[in-house]
Amino acid sequence: MSADLPLSFLLTFAGLIGLIVGSYLNVVIHRLPLEQSTIRPASRCPSCDARIRPWDNLPVVSWILLRGRCRDCGTAISMRYPLVEAITAVLFVVNVFVPDAFPFVDEILLGLIAVVLGRLKRKKPGDRPV
Repeated sequence: MSADLPLSFLLTFAGLIGLIVGSYLNVVIHRLPLEQSTIRPASRCPSCDARIRPWDNLPVVSWILLRGRCRDCGTAISMRYPLVEAITAVLFVVNVFVPDAFPFVDEILLGLIAVVLGRLKRKKPGDRPV
């Protein structure tokens, strides 16, 4: 079936799905170390606790449009968020070109990203190295 679809469509679709998965990965990275649900409540600014509006929660795009700041309080939003989203999108796009060359590599990398960044986020000054 994929042979019937234009490559540009497949790449765009893979990239968009990658951005969405990357956005969810950011939720996992932020909430899992805090032992919070990754589903509810809706995303909030960690600084002012304002609910993030749906149009302010578009992967990478919103971070750029908001200049990396919360719309409500102006606190800087970590560069980690768009980086995780972009890296995940790239992994999904690469998988279109080389779908079977490295089985499970995407899953392993996504898991590794979530675990490593989750551990780094939880680390406080003076903690033992991860």
